[in-house]
Amino acid sequence: MPKLTNAHYYTPVKSRVKGAADFLDWKGIPYHHTDLFAYNRVSKTRGWAILKENNQIYDRRHHNNELLPENRGRKAALSPKDLERADRFLQDFGWSARSLTWAQLAEELDLDVSDRVLQRHMGSLHYHKCVACSKGWVSKQLAQKRKNWAEVMLQKYPDPEN
Repeated sequence: MPKLTNAHYYTPVKSRVKGAADFLDWKGIPYHHTDLFAYNRVSKTRGWAILKENNQIYDRRHHNNELLPENRGRKAALSPKDLERADRFLQDFGWSARSLTWAQLAEELDLDVSDRVLQRHMGSLHYHKCVACSKGWVSKQLAQKRKNWAEVMLQKYPDPEN
């Protein structure tokens, strides 16, 4: 085991020191704490500090501790309450709500976020597609060309089997 140079010992080191001390105390085996600290390559000061920490909060490192609140990373743009409100809106209003784009949905719910942020957050609720976003848009010119082509083809082939 490499010698740790910093004062922050990881969970396995702390567990070994505490576990060995608890076991020796439980069995009634006499020992010197300095021997225990030397065996685990922990300084005397840190060894006593580890044994003194008798609280479950200090048994683990900060980011691996279930008892401490998570404070890493960026704050979420939407709260769980906002997501629940958006989900309820989509369920209550049915197809008319589902045909909205992400930007329209954000505007409808007065959420101060972009459409991409709303889409990413709603993906966590398994809303992966916006029905209105997948609708194609056709300009009036192209629509007129398509209509003319369809009329010409109907004149050429009036029989449905062709």
